Amino acid sequence: MCYNQSVKQRLYPYSKFGEPGRGPDGSGKENKMKKPMSGKKLLSLCLALFLVLALLPGEVLAVDGGGGHCGDRLSWKLNNGILTISGSGAMYSYSAETAEWYRQRDQIKAVVFDNNDVTSVGDYAFYNCTNLVSVSLPSNLIQIGTRAFSGCTALSQLKISGSNSSGLQLPTSVTSIGSYAFENCSKLTNGISIPSRVTVISEGVFRDCDSLTSVGIHSGVSSIGNDAFRGCRNLESIEIPSGVTSIGSGAFRDCGRLDPTYGIVIPSGVTVLNDYTFYGCSGLKKVTLPSGMTAIGVSAFSGCSSLTELTIPNTVKTIGSNAFEGCASLVDLSLPATITQIGTWTFSDCTSLKTVTIPEGMTTIPASAFENCSSLESISLPASLTTIGQSAFNGCGKLTKVVYAGTRENWNNKLQIGTGNGPLVNATMHAADDSTVPVMVSAAATPGKITVTWEGVVNATSYTVMRRQKNSNGTWTTWVNIGLPTGQHQYVDDTVTAGRVYSYTVKANTTVEYDPVGLQVTAAAVETLAINSISADKTSARPGETITWTVSAQGNLDTRVYLFYVYNEETSKEVARSNNGAYAAQASFSYTPTAEGTYYVKAYVQYKSISSNTQKIESSRVTVANTPVSTVPVLIGATASPGQITVKWNAVSGATKYAVYRKTAGGSWTLLTTSATGTSFADKSSDLKAGTTYYYTVKAQVSGSWSGYDSKGVSATAISTTPVLVSATASAGQITVKWNGVSGATKYAVYRKTAGGSW
Repeated sequence: MCYNQSVKQRLYPYSKFGEPGRGPDGSGKENKMKKPMSGKKLLSLCLALFLVLALLPGEVLAVDGGGGHCGDRLSWKLNNGILTISGSGAMYSYSAETAEWYRQRDQIKAVVFDNNDVTSVGDYAFYNCTNLVSVSLPSNLIQIGTRAFSGCTALSQLKISGSNSSGLQLPTSVTSIGSYAFENCSKLTNGISIPSRVTVISEGVFRDCDSLTSVGIHSGVSSIGNDAFRGCRNLESIEIPSGVTSIGSGAFRDCGRLDPTYGIVIPSGVTVLNDYTFYGCSGLKKVTLPSGMTAIGVSAFSGCSSLTELTIPNTVKTIGSNAFEGCASLVDLSLPATITQIGTWTFSDCTSLKTVTIPEGMTTIPASAFENCSSLESISLPASLTTIGQSAFNGCGKLTKVVYAGTRENWNNKLQIGTGNGPLVNATMHAADDSTVPVMVSAAATPGKITVTWEGVVNATSYTVMRRQKNSNGTWTTWVNIGLPTGQHQYVDDTVTAGRVYSYTVKANTTVEYDPVGLQVTAAAVETLAINSISADKTSARPGETITWTVSAQGNLDTRVYLFYVYNEETSKEVARSNNGAYAAQASFSYTPTAEGTYYVKAYVQYKSISSNTQKIESSRVTVANTPVSTVPVLIGATASPGQITVKWNAVSGATKYAVYRKTAGGSWTLLTTSATGTSFADKSSDLKAGTTYYYTVKAQVSGSWSGYDSKGVSATAISTTPVLVSATASAGQITVKWNGVSGATKYAVYRKTAGGSW
């Protein structure tokens, strides 16, 4: 019969399991048997002892509050909610609910390792210690076991012994973190970094850590396990290192706020994006997939409703079911030529999708593949297609155009189209053997231009746009030859004269035929061009400091162009010009003078297509001198709101940060912060007293030095957040309590007590 060490000590307090060399009388002398017990008697005694233990309550065998051994050279002690691990070496590993302190887990609020030479935290060591708040890990720790801290829902402080850091820290010596080690540690907030010696991020390691905001993964990591960060609902920032070759199923599932600045970049070594990888990442906007990826798994991006930027590499062959279901922000989709198979519901509920191109070689569009793509307007289908599954285009109410690379005979007799595809069947279909004459759609006039649109012709790679004017000889003039824009067949003519009538027609490079009538439209008048002002972003500067001038003009915004000349007033010479002297659409221009002087700009504005109408304006002067520019922040004011006072100031050129000071009337300045980076600071200090007037001033740090400050400062009177009680009035069956409102309060809590009682 086997017992752990602590149980043996309590059952045999004076035996070799407890303190060797002590007798039952405590004399320190070892008792010696005069006659060895026979085998039968020993067996009988063991059986009797077993029966006694079997009748004892389970709690008798539980750890009763002191401590015991948790490793060959490790012991533990629980005192006042602190579990202290002493000794060195590796901790025992456990299965669920078998750690020596498990039955006392509700009492454990902190874990402390008092020796940095502990090398491991065992499997399930602190499993479901739901009241554990802080852990101080040994600095030489090598391994954290499977589910070591799983279910520690109150754990918010994770640091290294001897460190004063308030963040989440893991020792740099750690080489492995077991599966689900920190699962459901829902109070782990802010960011955490994976130690540099860890090469594999295990399955479920941070699953459901829904307060975690960022994770740093170093370049040595090669794989990310299944569900590794699943359910980290507040995870915003993560960068996947280039050395990662495997990302497990559901690795980032339900990370609803995941939206790194530059999006998610999948490393080139990842060839398969597994099932559910980014499922439910509703905040994710951009994903870059690597060339070389061959497959996208089931529901890999399902529910990524903000995803707008995604290019499927031309190496991908298969896309799983529901892979992009609910990607409501995707607008255009062109599947690469390598695609041979997509799954059911793959692009269902992509409600912003307008155009789709299915590559040659695909034979089947499965059931519900594009169901409820309510904005889908046009789709291009390959000649290789043989089957369109049930409800593949159900709910695509705006689908009006289908371009089919096969013949009309194949469409009518060989292509199998399942039920529930009414939008597809009722749309206008253009087969490869249909007429090659482009169908004119519209010619729309806006001020200064006419936009011509037509339907594309199958196999056409370019088009010729032709124009003629009313009252001319009536012949068409070749106006422009253009290539085939992706998904758009449109030309903007900005060489028109207001009031004139123009006609347009188009022919494809596959034929000499065209619509002889075309579309007719009258050019609209151009709005009057005028200049309101030109302003510089500063009135004085020093050599080497950039000055930016900006023009404010009115007229047709999309056709205005600008030209800037910069002059030195003292020399009357031009020192710079924008865009090498050519007009451009930019309404501002920056110049960095290297010499002292007075600088100004002459700005010219005209319409792109009407160069004869030019407006000019001259700017005010900017003085450039070597005299120091004041770095003292100009205070704007201080505003009080319940529980805080916000001070604001004007930005100082070149300042990298600001220091904010506070005082009361007659007092001296006290520093509040030296790291303000904007032009305001909210003082939420706990010592703010309602009714007291506080004064604030600010210094700026420029080129590493602190500036002076406004000695008068700005002031505001603190506002109380405590309601002022007015009355309590009794009436039959009730008491009504009244108080003065607190500015900004959204609701109140009311308490009651009797004399001598508590609230």
